[in-house]
Amino acid sequence: MNCWHCKTELIWGGDHDTEEDTQYSMVTNLSCPKCHSLVEVYLPRDAYD
Repeated sequence: MNCWHCKTELIWGGDHDTEEDTQYSMVTNLSCPKCHSLVEVYLPRDAYD
């Protein structure tokens, strides 16, 4: 996945469970090495039902 701002490939920072959240089961952290933007991608709980 590329950065929306500078189009540089994002670096995967890890996946984390969102146990307290009722809508989402996991969040993925991505960062841009060029412009230092941070992206969080949330996976809905029913994504694989």
